[in-house]
Amino acid sequence: MQEVIGSCIDKVQSAFVSGSLISDNILLAYEILHTFRQKRTGKKGYMAVKLDMSKAYDRVEWNFIKEMMLEMGFAKEWVELIMKCVTTVSYVVNINDDCMLFGEATVTGALVLKDILREYEKCSGQRVNYSKSMIFYSSNTVEEENENVPSLLGVRGLSNLEKYLGLPNMCPVSVAIYEALSVPNFPQFSDLEIDQWLTNIFAILLQEQCRIICCTLWAIWGDMNARIHEKTNRSGQETARFVCSYLKELDGVAKFALKKAKKDSKWTNPNGQIVKINFDGAYDENTHQSAAGIVARDWKGHILLSCTEIHKGVASAFAAEAIACRRATQIAIKMNRSEIIIEWDSLLVIKKCKTTGVDKSKIGAFIHDIQRMKSLNQRLRFEYTLRSANVLAHILATESLKRREERYLIDSVLDYAESQARSESEREPD
Repeated sequence: MQEVIGSCIDKVQSAFVSGSLISDNILLAYEILHTFRQKRTGKKGYMAVKLDMSKAYDRVEWNFIKEMMLEMGFAKEWVELIMKCVTTVSYVVNINDDCMLFGEATVTGALVLKDILREYEKCSGQRVNYSKSMIFYSSNTVEEENENVPSLLGVRGLSNLEKYLGLPNMCPVSVAIYEALSVPNFPQFSDLEIDQWLTNIFAILLQEQCRIICCTLWAIWGDMNARIHEKTNRSGQETARFVCSYLKELDGVAKFALKKAKKDSKWTNPNGQIVKINFDGAYDENTHQSAAGIVARDWKGHILLSCTEIHKGVASAFAAEAIACRRATQIAIKMNRSEIIIEWDSLLVIKKCKTTGVDKSKIGAFIHDIQRMKSLNQRLRFEYTLRSANVLAHILATESLKRREERYLIDSVLDYAESQARSESEREPD
């Protein structure tokens, strides 16, 4: 059976399939409903129809299942054996078998859906309980369709389908995570939107509990993306252990950063023949311009080169930082030294530069360029430093943005940065 089951089950099926979770459908439903709520433009509206099946399991026609297996090509003897298994025992089913369909919110769309449901009822023996079924529209659906479609389908409209479905409570993975972390339940807030829910519970909980909830929500969101894009699954217990481990790691980083800030808060010289390049980016939101400040120094703290550049049409401060990092990497490659350290005070960007995977953030194109250049010199490495140890590059970036000037100097820096350069060159080596 295992050898052929893959060809019998649709690729979008998530329940009772190895490597998939039934909660995947819940997460997908969340995403679609969120899109419906955000869609405020366009002439075409959409609908989500939540169907209530009348005692769905009891009404399944055994002959329908038999004919389906024969149609798939299973041997008659095999089909007879399966039918004996499912028709000669008693079942108690405690599952609310809901079904959700999505389509265009038009008269035509409603009529097509109605015909499909009639055909399904005729073939399977199941019945739709239209009086208990619901319909929800995207925000751009016109009022006329809001009135016509429910009357054609015989269902009633709903303003908030997520609340009706109780999706947060339906997800077994989320429930397992919160139970493992001993996160309290707040049934009195179950009808609130997520932002209102967080506001209310944060007013009640201790700071440490709020931190656990925030980290848990982030982990659940990451798991959802991993299921969709990487086809990986993690149990609730595994996610709970990850949250605990991550928070413990954050506590360790905070203690380490505090000790390091007290002990080593200024720029330090590199060892031996290593060259250290520091960079920083500055951003003007009004003009969408940015400046990159870059300085390269040897083990004695001597200036090898300094560079300032102005960039136009920059989308954000985040992009300004990535552009500065890319320029610093270009300079490092051209210097062609045996070993170079590129140092900056943004841990996020530094981590992105160290990875080899595809970055899907808004600065992904810049990170791709940086990763490609880094592959040309395996002894080029990126390191994080404190902001107080990156002052010279910061001065170069901010001042050049104010003055709108670009410079590329060998063995020196611009006048306004000389004092800081001298101060940092007097530091002892690592």
